[in-house]
Amino acid sequence: KPFLPDQAEGVESESAPRVDDSRVIPDTAIPLDELKKLNARVDISVGALVLRETTVNDVVLDASLQDGALRIDNFRVSGKRGTLAGNLEVLPTAERAQLSTALEGTRVTLGLTPSSPDAMELLPTYDFLVKMAAS
Repeated sequence: KPFLPDQAEGVESESAPRVDDSRVIPDTAIPLDELKKLNARVDISVGALVLRETTVNDVVLDASLQDGALRIDNFRVSGKRGTLAGNLEVLPTAERAQLSTALEGTRVTLGLTPSSPDAMELLPTYDFLVKMAAS
């Protein structure tokens, strides 16, 4: 876990048994104090990113971390299974943080693995737009 403080020497961690509640997003606190220690700007654009089992195209990431405020102004990735694009903002407040995000999927194929490359065209595709805000 980068940027998280190391456990103090001589202090044994209490290992409670983990319960798998099947959450898509784990119940892990965002280290807001640690985010304030790092300022960064990332602007990445890749035409084709070749991975082990697939290639994704038009990869874009435009993000910044400034005084604890994390902003992903734009991210996008396209591939055989559709296009995902969106943004994310985590703004620290006096007590916690405000989070807002939007995720848009275009012609996305979810979860199914086709038996052959030609079968990909037979799978259903979905368009969606998800917007969330929390504090």
